[in-house]
Amino acid sequence: MYEYKVIIKEFKQGFVKPNVDEREIEKTINTMAEVGYELVTITPNAGEYGRMMSYTLVFKREKK
Repeated sequence: MYEYKVIIKEFKQGFVKPNVDEREIEKTINTMAEVGYELVTITPNAGEYGRMMSYTLVFKREKK
């Protein structure tokens, strides 16, 4: 049996494209790994007019 954790990482909109901080996403993934979670998926989320607004990160680990 597993337990899951969902984290939504929002990012600032740039003039032409979203301003994504890859280091911040990587830091989140590594922090969750330290407490036993494995990244399952990252899904981009669109807002108005199809503009990218955030990413949803889904993690899982064996239930304790």
